[in-house]
Amino acid sequence: MCRCGGSRSILDIWGPYLQVIAARAGQAVHILDRFHIMAKMNKAIDEVRASEARQLQADGDEPLLKHSRWCLLKQPGNLSDKQFTSWQSWSDTT
Repeated sequence: MCRCGGSRSILDIWGPYLQVIAARAGQAVHILDRFHIMAKMNKAIDEVRASEARQLQADGDEPLLKHSRWCLLKQPGNLSDKQFTSWQSWSDTT
C-alpha cells in the first residue's frame, strides 16, 4: 500500500514501493508500518540465532541458543518459567 501526497508518504516496505516514493516524493517524510519492520527484525534475529546455534554445534560447543527463539522475541515479563530459565542460562554466559 502506498499513499503519496504532500510532505508525507505512508507505505509498506516492499522494494518497489520505496523506489516509487524515492523517485516521486524524495523529500517527503517516509512513515513505515510497524508490522513489517518488526517482522523483518524478528526474522533477522531468528536467522542470527539459528546461525550461531549451528556454529556452536559445529565447533563442538553446547548449542545454547538452540530452541531459544521465543526467549529472544518475547518480552522478558511474558516468558514462561522454562523459557526464562533458558534465557538466564545463556544470557549469563555472554
